[in-house]
Amino acid sequence: MNIKSLTLKIDQNIEDDDVLGSSTPSDFLNKQFVIEGALEALWQNESDYKTAALATTAKAMRLDLKNTDVTIGTAANPEVRIDLAKVIFKEITRAVKVNDLVRQTLSFKAHYSISDALMVSVLVTNAVASY
Repeated sequence: MNIKSLTLKIDQNIEDDDVLGSSTPSDFLNKQFVIEGALEALWQNESDYKTAALATTAKAMRLDLKNTDVTIGTAANPEVRIDLAKVIFKEITRAVKVNDLVRQTLSFKAHYSISDALMVSVLVTNAVASY
């Protein structure tokens, strides 16, 4: 489904392990990794997002940003593809304006999927071979 806007927040949630007698941290500690966001889409019917939001059913989500106007090599296009293995929609809002399109906004949170053994995977296709 096409979306109108997207906000995606990836928080590594890293904390410095500061110790006495040192001006630099002795380590960096990982806390809970969090991926949250919100998307806006046109309201088309009850089953596009509302049903999933009310049921709190986990869904896989792919965010694919591809520039089809540019070709890399013979057939590739610049692309960023983010796959979230398990997403739960948390809330849905729908602004209704007279004589206007109805837009819905949904917030979501990604969770780790035990069956897929991952939370997120990212594929970037660009003209840079390596760093």
